[in-house]
Amino acid sequence: MEDNDDKFAIDAQDVCLDLVSIPDKYTKFIPSLLSLPQGRWHDLRQVIHQAGLTSAKDALIEGAVVGWLDDPVLSPSWVTVIFLHFERSWDNLAHFNREALPLPEQK
Repeated sequence: MEDNDDKFAIDAQDVCLDLVSIPDKYTKFIPSLLSLPQGRWHDLRQVIHQAGLTSAKDALIEGAVVGWLDDPVLSPSWVTVIFLHFERSWDNLAHFNREALPLPEQK
């Protein structure tokens, strides 16, 4: 069972890192995520699809959620993106600089 958990963690981390680090993906995913209320959980697959992206690992991210908050430590232009899968007890977070994208005004 441990091997499956390790594989899940590596694959899930790859999906999440791609969403916040590959320009073709983050230029769509981050604005889509930031258009949703901060401090709430959102279905990860739904946000990915709302951004017009597809994931070959849809089954993997089934049940995963994503949320975002203004970063409490870095400058106000930074956000913290939190990925979480409750059933797998897995989480990952990333910091993203909003100024890296031409985003609409945040509320």
